Amino acid sequence: MGILKQVLTQLLLYYTRLQKVIRKAFPQQPPAFANEMVSNTTILMEVRRDNFT
Repeated sequence: MGILKQVLTQLLLYYTRLQKVIRKAFPQQPPAFANEMVSNTTILMEVRRDNFT
């Protein structure tokens, strides 16, 4: 399970970078797809859930 946790953690890091890029690229009004993005909390919950299984 260690590899899966590492992969999900790396995904969270890349996803956080993507969110920052989107915020910087569209400072006035975020695009419609930005509202559909999964929250960091949800990804963290998945990492923790898979860690205990």
